[in-house]
Amino acid sequence: MSKDSWMGAPGASEEEIAALERRLGVSLPPSYRQFLAVSDGWREFWEDEEPGLLLPAAKVGWTRDLDPHLASLSEEWEEIPD
Repeated sequence: MSKDSWMGAPGASEEEIAALERRLGVSLPPSYRQFLAVSDGWREFWEDEEPGLLLPAAKVGWTRDLDPHLASLSEEWEEIPD
């Protein structure tokens, strides 16, 4: 694979990953930690104003904080009985 065809980003450092865990107050799954260490996010492949599908560790957060409107939409959904 050529360097130009790699869609990923340079990997996040262990400190950047640990800072993300502290900011979220959770331990990340090992597979996501490994992904961030290899590629800190993923390059956008659509040319529009939507954010990339996978944000770098420094920009990851809870939807309620990053996009309160989107998070509020779930409040409108009816409960589905078990």
